[in-house]
Amino acid sequence: MGKPFGKKPGKWLELPTTISFLDTLSNIRKSDNSDYQPVITVRGNPSSGGGTWFHEDVAIEYARWLYDEF
Repeated sequence: MGKPFGKKPGKWLELPTTISFLDTLSNIRKSDNSDYQPVITVRGNPSSGGGTWFHEDVAIEYARWLYDEF
């Protein structure tokens, strides 16, 4: 998702605002579903199954970071 914008999800995940957002979201969602994982990262390249996946709640915030007009 970030490739066309020259941005990587790892940089977004390091931001203090992102960390705070994910903590708050996790606390809210875990009360409904104890298996909730907003971000899943698998080491390796995409051809071998590696990558970063965001829950739809998180993908919207990431998209906003990629492109302000979103």
